[in-house]
Amino acid sequence: MAVGLTTGLVVATGAFLVANRLLPVHAAAFGIDRAGLEVRCFFYIWLATFAHAALRKQRAWIEQCWAIMVLSVSAAALNWLTTGDHPLAAIGKGMDPVAGVDATLIATALIALLAARRLARNLRDGTDKGDLPLSRGAAEAPPLVATQAASD
Repeated sequence: MAVGLTTGLVVATGAFLVANRLLPVHAAAFGIDRAGLEVRCFFYIWLATFAHAALRKQRAWIEQCWAIMVLSVSAAALNWLTTGDHPLAAIGKGMDPVAGVDATLIATALIALLAARRLARNLRDGTDKGDLPLSRGAAEAPPLVATQAASD
């Protein structure tokens, strides 16, 4: 459940942004307009990330981080290819929000890459002792409440 709620949400958002750039302006299918198709893309992909997590268990964290990286770079690149507004051009035109979104997408891709590599290394080395990527440190820490109660 945690994978779908954390990385899955970011994957779905990336898919939404990619769909926004790839769908034709007047796209429609099954009586659903373009905006509705984009929203459905978001929710179907988000639902798929839960199924993926259920099937792949620990590897799902790593694989969804890779998906975040690919979708983030794709969304920024597609914005540039479909509008001609790469971040520097957007800044030059006074379109700071566009440049900010693209810069955030690139930063997200970099963070996802680093997370995927670290999670894969932890899994390979056997240093990950739970389903959550940070569970190792949490399992070793003594409970604060129990320590305070014992000293009173």
